[in-house]
Order: sequence, then C-alpha cells, then structure tokens
Amino acid sequence: MHEIIYFNTKIIVNNIFSSYKPIIKFNSNKIDPLSFDFVRNNSFNASSCYEDKECRISIDKTAIDILHFYFSQVTDEYFKKINEKFTSNQEDAYSFSFETVIFQKNGIVFCSDSKNEKQNLTEALIYFSLQFMIAHELGHIFNGHCEYKKSLSFNQNSRFQIFEPETANKKSTGLSPLDQRTLEYDADAFATTDNFRFLLQEVISNPSQLGIIYWWSFAITSLFLKIGSIQMATSSPTTDMRYLTSSMRWRTIYEIVETIIHTEDYNIKYNDEEFIKRIEKLLFFGSLDAEKYFKEINVESNLSYISDAINSKYDNNYFTEIQNNWNTLYKKLQPYAHLPLFKNKNK
Repeated sequence: MHEIIYFNTKIIVNNIFSSYKPIIKFNSNKIDPLSFDFVRNNSFNASSCYEDKECRISIDKTAIDILHFYFSQVTDEYFKKINEKFTSNQEDAYSFSFETVIFQKNGIVFCSDSKNEKQNLTEALIYFSLQFMIAHELGHIFNGHCEYKKSLSFNQNSRFQIFEPETANKKSTGLSPLDQRTLEYDADAFATTDNFRFLLQEVISNPSQLGIIYWWSFAITSLFLKIGSIQMATSSPTTDMRYLTSSMRWRTIYEIVETIIHTEDYNIKYNDEEFIKRIEKLLFFGSLDAEKYFKEINVESNLSYISDAINSKYDNNYFTEIQNNWNTLYKKLQPYAHLPLFKNKNK
C-alpha cells in the first residue's frame, strides 16, 4: 500500500515542480534540476535545500506511515457516522455526496470509486497533506530562501524543514528567529496558494465537486494538528521561536485562503455570492471536524486549537512583526528568487 503512495508522491512532486517552469523561465531564465528522495529518519518531516546547483526535496517515510495510520483511523470513525451526517439535514454544510470527492492520484484528478470509499478517502487526505508539504518545500526553493540562507555564511547549509522539535527550535541556523519565522510563513503562503487555487478552479468549473473544499481543509488542519502534537507547538509562542505554533500556522493558511477567495488579483470568477458562502462554510467546518476527530482519536479533551487561533490577540503581534520584517527580507531575497515575490502593497 505504501509503495503506491511513494510512487504517486514522486509523480506529484515532479508535476508541481514542472508546472512552475514557464514562470521561472520568464522570471529568471534558469531552473536547476530537481532531486526528490524518501528518507527514513523516524521523524514526521520534509525538507528542502539548494546544493551543488540542484533543487533537493526529501520526505521522511515515517511521515507517510503516521499520516496513513491517522487518516485510516479518521475514515473508520467517519464511516461509522456517515449515514447520520448525510441524512439528518440536507441543508447542512455536509450536503454533498461522498462520491463527488476528487483527489490527485498519479498526478491526475480522479473521482472516488464508491466501492472503495474508505481507502479512497484515506488516500485523498494523505495526498492533500503531502501536496501541501511538497509545495511548502518548493516555496523555500522557488522563493530563494535556501540560496539566501546559504549566502549568510560560507559553512552554512541551505536546508529547511517543515518543522523542528522543540529541542532544536532555538538552535542557531544563520537566520535570526524572526527571519526564519518569516520565511516559514512565506513557504506556508506559497503552499496554500498553490494548493487552493487549483481546488477552487476545479469546483468553479464543476460545482458538484464542492466537497473537495471540505476535505482539503480537513486534511491540512489535521496535518498541523499532528505536527503540533509531535512538536508540542501548541504551547505559548515566544520571541525566540523559529516556527510559528501550529495553531498560528492554521490561522495563516485560513487567512490566505480568504484572501484568494475575495481578491480580484487571482482572477477567480464565481457564479454568485451564495457560492462563496458555501465555500467558506465548508472550509470552516472541515477545520472544525478535523479538530473534533483529533480530540476523539487522541483523547485530547482540553484542545481548543482553532478557537485559540481565532481569539488570541497576543498572536497578532507576531503576525504584524512578520509582515513588517517581510519588507526587509523581500529585498534580500530578490537576487535568489526564481519566482516573483509577494509585495506588500500597503508598504
């Protein structure tokens, strides 16, 4: 089973990488080859670096093991309740048929096969999570983070990881904690934009596929819940942390999605305002249900992940600090960026 996921993941990596080649060629006239590998370091992680004129990405097989085990648990719990959920209230946010859920397999969009619903839903959630992790790492490469980091010191490596354990979170990497938080924020923004614009175009062209929005939100929220539980990153933030807490990263992703939905720059055309409301409702309920299942499966009854992210005024200081810092890093990253960088129009 996992061998199929490994195989499909390699295809997805190459497809995402290749999709940016025309933009990169227009922007910088160069793109170095991509090397992708699986590693086995017994950690829930993915990493990227730019070394010897080669873009390198790796995913720890342990991450796939954990995602498969967790999402298998989720789908088992889900199908116990599926009849009640889909028949109790047809006006509910869940009023779509499971057969309409689509996902990437072998780099191609497929509708699920109702004969294998549990397996397909499990795979869909895994692939959504892996696509986000892959795009996050490509964001580090494409936006020049890796080359910039290496430029800070002759002996400095260019590696980034999607998260680090608390014990390693405060080690010096050549970047200040604020700079690394800012670059991680940028990589999350890149991954969110890459993932969600594709999904949005799919549901606009075929509204019957609207359920994909719910499951994508469910998968990405679950990904950060798992990262948070491993990293213990749901604790209070500190000024010397190199990664935002998982709940703060969820808030970042949600706000970026809202921007994509409501900003004309992305050239997304909707049928009507009610369609937008349905998308927003599915996004939010997908996140809420991800948290609910996480509590049930992990027996973490005190978890208030999403409400903490929404209600924490303290977190606003960190986001403001990152946004201000981006204006400085923007200029430093420009010589290394392979894609046009986001520019804050308000600054």
